[in-house]
Amino acid sequence: MLRKHINSLDRAKLELVPFYNWECITLELEFRDVDIVIKDIGQMDVFLKFLIYTLRTIDGKRGTAEAILRQTLEKQTRGRNAGYALQDSLKKHNEHLIF
Repeated sequence: MLRKHINSLDRAKLELVPFYNWECITLELEFRDVDIVIKDIGQMDVFLKFLIYTLRTIDGKRGTAEAILRQTLEKQTRGRNAGYALQDSLKKHNEHLIF
């Protein structure tokens, strides 16, 4: 509803809008949506990277990177007797590459 209102504003009133659309992010939670405005682009980048890493996502949905990480680790350890230390090191390396 707010988007429709903003789209109907004339150019002079758009100059008075308190934030730009790229400064706003919407988190879709189970029972409600949360809108967050972060005006500093550096802080927005940090926040988005944090969300991507903690949600382990590729496409914005929780856990979608898990299958890719698992398959990559299986390919890297296939035919090897990989101990826990090596597997942990490979997991961290793969996460660094993806995220």
